[in-house]
Amino acid sequence: MLLCFSFQEWDGLVRVCFARKNKTLGATFKHSSVLEMLEKNYKVHCSLNNIQMPSSFSMKEIVMSVLTKSGFDKKRARTMDIDDFLGLLHCFNTEGIHFA
Repeated sequence: MLLCFSFQEWDGLVRVCFARKNKTLGATFKHSSVLEMLEKNYKVHCSLNNIQMPSSFSMKEIVMSVLTKSGFDKKRARTMDIDDFLGLLHCFNTEGIHFA
């Protein structure tokens, strides 16, 4: 399977995940600074693609649902391999969440 992805997005995801490598990804993505960055990127993505933002928008709920559905919420960055990170990036991009 061949995935096309942006190196800048890959770099952004890996930097977020390894900010505290011993924390679970669920805990890492709950930080307000991470959520603010993702929300800003999501708004830019929506405006560029003419997507209407939902009125009851919560980035924390979206991020946690992506992590839970994909099974990455309890994983730690230090135990993941490249394929895991690519899968996680793909899950986020499918939901419209971008890291660059």
